[in-house]
Amino acid sequence: MLVFTRTLTLMQSLKFSSVLTLTFIAIGMVVKAQTDTLVLPNIPLTNDTTIFLDQGFGDKAGVLTFRSSKIIAKDFNRGNRYDPYQLIQGKIPGVVISRPGGDPNYGYQVQIRGLHSAIYNGFALFPTTNGYTQQFNQTQPLVVVDGIPGASLQTIDPQDIASIEVIKDAASLAVYGMRGANGVVLIETKKGNLGARGLQYSSYIAIDEALNPELGIDAATYRRLIGPKGTFQGFSQDLGATTDWYQPLLRSGFSQAHNLALNGTALNAAYRLAINFRNVNGIAQKSGFEQVNALFNIQKKLAKGKGQLDGLLAINTRNTTEVNPDIFRNAALMNPTAPVFSDTAALSGSYYNPNLFALFNPIEMLNLQTRENNHQVLTTGLTGTMELFKGVSAKVQSAFQHNRDAYGWALAKRVFGGYSGNTTWEERKLSHWYLNAALQGNWTWQRHQLQTQLGYTYQRWDGRGVLREGYDITEALPSYRPLIDVKGNPDFLVSDDPYRESDELLGVYVQTQYSFKQRWFVQGSLRREGFTRLGEDKWALYPAFTLGGFIIPQNNAGNYLKIHTGFGMTGNIPPKNYITQQIILTGGPNAFINGEFKPGIYYPFVQNPNLQAELRKELNVGLDFALFKQRLQGQIQVYQSRSSNLLWQYSNPERNGFSDVHFENLMALKNQGVEVQLNLNAIQSSSLNWQSNLSLAHNQTVLDAPFPKTRAQSEVNSLEVGLVGSPGFCCGFLQKLEYQQPIGQFYTLKSGGIGADGQWIIQDQGNKTLTGNAQASVTLGWDNTLQWHRLSVNVFWRAVIGHDLINVFDLFYANPQNLLNIPGFNIPAVALSDRYAKLRAPFNYVSDYYIQNASFLRLDNLSLGYDVPWSKANAKRSLFIYLSAQNLLTITQFNGNDPEIRLSNVGATLIPGLVNPNYWGNPRDLSGIDRGRYPLTQTWVLGVKMKL
Repeated sequence: MLVFTRTLTLMQSLKFSSVLTLTFIAIGMVVKAQTDTLVLPNIPLTNDTTIFLDQGFGDKAGVLTFRSSKIIAKDFNRGNRYDPYQLIQGKIPGVVISRPGGDPNYGYQVQIRGLHSAIYNGFALFPTTNGYTQQFNQTQPLVVVDGIPGASLQTIDPQDIASIEVIKDAASLAVYGMRGANGVVLIETKKGNLGARGLQYSSYIAIDEALNPELGIDAATYRRLIGPKGTFQGFSQDLGATTDWYQPLLRSGFSQAHNLALNGTALNAAYRLAINFRNVNGIAQKSGFEQVNALFNIQKKLAKGKGQLDGLLAINTRNTTEVNPDIFRNAALMNPTAPVFSDTAALSGSYYNPNLFALFNPIEMLNLQTRENNHQVLTTGLTGTMELFKGVSAKVQSAFQHNRDAYGWALAKRVFGGYSGNTTWEERKLSHWYLNAALQGNWTWQRHQLQTQLGYTYQRWDGRGVLREGYDITEALPSYRPLIDVKGNPDFLVSDDPYRESDELLGVYVQTQYSFKQRWFVQGSLRREGFTRLGEDKWALYPAFTLGGFIIPQNNAGNYLKIHTGFGMTGNIPPKNYITQQIILTGGPNAFINGEFKPGIYYPFVQNPNLQAELRKELNVGLDFALFKQRLQGQIQVYQSRSSNLLWQYSNPERNGFSDVHFENLMALKNQGVEVQLNLNAIQSSSLNWQSNLSLAHNQTVLDAPFPKTRAQSEVNSLEVGLVGSPGFCCGFLQKLEYQQPIGQFYTLKSGGIGADGQWIIQDQGNKTLTGNAQASVTLGWDNTLQWHRLSVNVFWRAVIGHDLINVFDLFYANPQNLLNIPGFNIPAVALSDRYAKLRAPFNYVSDYYIQNASFLRLDNLSLGYDVPWSKANAKRSLFIYLSAQNLLTITQFNGNDPEIRLSNVGATLIPGLVNPNYWGNPRDLSGIDRGRYPLTQTWVLGVKMKL
């Protein structure tokens, strides 16, 4: 639900005694209390000059024209929520939040008004005519926690968040300069209030269960189907055992969370101290994390209320245990008549392995691999504001954040069918300093109001770390811990790769807001910013302006109509350091010099001294309204943006130790869309209340630049991307990127289905054509809260409509008679479904038969709560008990595990929509695609909230 700036008691009359005290709160004004009879005069409010215009104007400006969407704590998504993005998923139009599957260690991907960068993580390789294209990722929004830009999302626990605000349009984002192109997420933590004292405790327990796992058939069915009269006679052999490969990998995921918060007042200061403990266990054995948070906030009034000092101290530590998600694919494909353990020790230790391509014992993978992570965050902040003289105030904010991330990985010998034992330990440390100083003026003259702020920001990041790897480990269950201190292990075979880097950002800005009669408004900002990661010209300028006003001013009934339009420019920084410098690394072929071999050297890329920041320009038009005595309030936004100067890498093969890999500002993307937010007070009375909120959005991302030329080709307008992979499709592509066309276009053969003879029917003479698109047409969230006396019910539906997914698992394995499949695999249960049961073709084709409409409507959350009568003598005490269920129902035509939209493919944001099962590498390389098929989960939560 959007937060509006005023509330009227109209036909939903509130009943009080004849004498009462009302506290009047208006954004940007001094809070004022009035004790009087029910016949109240006009209450004059004065500007609060100590409240600053936040960067982007946020929600603290007197009257808003810059648009943002804000969700407060009472409207957050309920249930087992351990990531801040879970709290607002589906709530804000134009904000797509996605995490396919139910892995608790797998982060959420966020897109705000589409895609604004062509860069992606990892080293997903796209063959071109003469080489490869490899990119890195810079597509997530900037996170600002209590005014600290770039803060870690793990700084605070979700239970300590008071509100989350998302800034979407470039006119509002321009003041964030080079970091605003992907949107900004403002998180405000809960704080104490002067005069308020008390203890709060909240806790819940949760149970997760697996939904829709992709299973192989059981041993009895397998024996029948491969037997003399079976459909797949001779496909495999009966190995004599009866094994359920799936169940040993699973468990009921038990989670718990506890939050204890103390609010107090002392020496004209309000404080809040909160301690959190959270333990989350996934449905996969050994997967989950344990986290402890401590948060301390203090606000102290100074100089008789003319100033304020705000302090923040936050400490977080999280210990994570991961599993390789590919265990579930292997469980679905492992022969159910094979034993868990092998009689031949030389084959694979004590575990059985079939020695087949990309098929491994999933129980061995679970038990003989270690994947652990320790993440620590320390955050401190201090902010001072002071009214220097009437109408002029100053603000200084400083902050420091230190992140430490340690990752350990150990793999026993012969896991994955014969690899030597190896271990990895990586430690990364990042220290972040932030300083902001601003001077703000507030002036009122007759019907004119003007607010202007001048500011200066400085940020510095120092990163350092080390990556160590051990080889040829012969222990049955190796440990990565000897790598932490290699000095104590001189005989340990280790590759040691330390690194260090630093960045600095400096910016100056001005932002102004003018209003006439509190009806017509003009807002503008200008930011000049420099960043050390750029080329010779390290500076860029980001202007913005917005015009708006009330076409129909707010009347006594509370109805109004307001229109606004704005234009802004914002940027995006390069995701990698040292692109502007020529880097030389050791590696490649050794050189024989003076009778001995010396390590070779190579250039990883060609330096780009002209590297620039990426640029997003956007025009936004909006309409705000309130109708029917404010029972219905809403917003409609229409926008068009173009992101240019996008960093793109293209390369040719190495020649004589030199590289022809280029990073250049060449690409462009265009986004256009519409957003609708409706808030309806359907029923509001003393005993029954019904609030219904609807968010609706459409966006399309289009490639708006041709691909650069290489040595052997001129500039081209299209490129086939998205390798299918093995088995059998190593060089096949799934999508086509085309100039001035939407991204995510599937480009495959057109299937006419399966003929009566069980063979494929391929149309259009075997020519590839456009057969679908991975972008959604509409995203929707519908939230309903019904309260009757002390009983409350919340129902939240979420839908993603119009996107397609290609089910690569079915492409690989749903046809057991495919000659490219290897005899000895299990037969997936989906192969016996009506969709594939009559298939007898010896080969598969990459066609639209495997591209499915993945539109879905999901009952994301159903909650039932009861406010227990506590103590009539002390109204401040309360007890609230609730029961929640998540993912209760999904309506979809997609036959895979989870129809959730895929925003990227192994981090490749230009290739969304793939559901590829073949991935058994390092889980840190995963980004936005459920390659390992971690099952979707259903969650039941029982919780309690108390005020003492």
